[in-house]
Amino acid sequence: MSQRSSTLQAATDSAVLFASRYYEVNGKLPNNEEVKVFIEANYAGVVDTYDVKIVGENIVVSAEVNNGSYVMGMFRDDLKGVKAQSGAPVSKDNVLEVVMALDTTYSMIADDKIGGLKIAATDFTELLMGFNKNQTSVKIGVVPFSQYVNVGLHNRAEPWLSVPADSVKTLPAQCFDRQDVVSTSNCHDATGYADGVPYTYQQCDYTYGPVYQVCEPERQVETKWYGCVGSREAPLTLTDNKPKMPFPGMMADWDMTSWECPTAIQPLTNDKAAVLAAISGLQARGETYIVEGVTWGQRVLSPAAPFTDGVDPKKAKGDVHKVMVLMSDGDNKASSQLPDYYGHWGTDAAQSDAWTLDACKLARKAGTEIFTITFGKEVSTPAKKVMKKCATNVDHYFDASSSAELAKAFEKIAGNLTRVRLTM
Repeated sequence: MSQRSSTLQAATDSAVLFASRYYEVNGKLPNNEEVKVFIEANYAGVVDTYDVKIVGENIVVSAEVNNGSYVMGMFRDDLKGVKAQSGAPVSKDNVLEVVMALDTTYSMIADDKIGGLKIAATDFTELLMGFNKNQTSVKIGVVPFSQYVNVGLHNRAEPWLSVPADSVKTLPAQCFDRQDVVSTSNCHDATGYADGVPYTYQQCDYTYGPVYQVCEPERQVETKWYGCVGSREAPLTLTDNKPKMPFPGMMADWDMTSWECPTAIQPLTNDKAAVLAAISGLQARGETYIVEGVTWGQRVLSPAAPFTDGVDPKKAKGDVHKVMVLMSDGDNKASSQLPDYYGHWGTDAAQSDAWTLDACKLARKAGTEIFTITFGKEVSTPAKKVMKKCATNVDHYFDASSSAELAKAFEKIAGNLTRVRLTM
């Protein structure tokens, strides 16, 4: 191919990308004159014939320069005519559904990672929602997770939940023995960990006084549901199959939102303000259980209950693209207590790693494209391997050691989702 042909082809390639973006934003093609101006600006010469049209499911731009032409401001009558054509796919009803499954555990307070996450997720949302026009429908959901997820108090009466009524019980008066500390010795600083975050406390040898009896009067204790749910028994633990088999609500006589229970899930929506509000409200608390992020991320994307905002690809007229962006800043710490109990106060990290990979496999099998991000400097090598295996492929995995790198990772993912690829 001559340099002249290559230059015209490159100009036509650029023009079809311009036409595709114009179509997404305006719902119609640019006129021929606008395409001509774009081609000639990139070709640096006069184009004699030009056209833009839709052929099948592609936007096609063609251009031709006849024998003899102005090139770089000079007329050349010794040049042969050249032609170029380029195309890019376009669908009249493209649907992009993205769920961000975000680790909001206590370790996210270190280096204000929770603040960096909010900025990156906000920019990601702003960029994707900018494509929510005409033939492109964009919906975004947010699934904050710690060792549980919060499905929202407003869903309490849904048939896919089993939540007992809040209750108050009376505890009888009781007496018990107590010993007070009268002196300490050999005190020194010791290190403890909360969701992998180190903290310092004082450890001492204690000398206790005599035993005496303390009596407490009768008191009332309230047991409430704070929005978090446990796991269903196998084989439904990792799936959204059989929604009539309900998810158990976690009842507690303490405020679960102070530690284990994160902020509520934001289902898929095209309401940008709702998504941004969910991101702004993220709080760092609880222990890491990545299984919850993956399973509930897929449940949000799925058209089946418990959340039914996702489009069913089998019933959609156009292309449906379902995407999960899974972010975690550490290793699995909590685990399921099945089959003995539906809670997640276990400590079997190996089981949680295996279940994370199983959940990712099920999501990919369902057609979900998965991007994964490890965030921060404290993520272990084994944890990075789990997240890398969870992704659709190695190019879908990002390791971000800082908030700046996290923002770049989200930006690259957004670019991947919005990029128009040449097909001709």
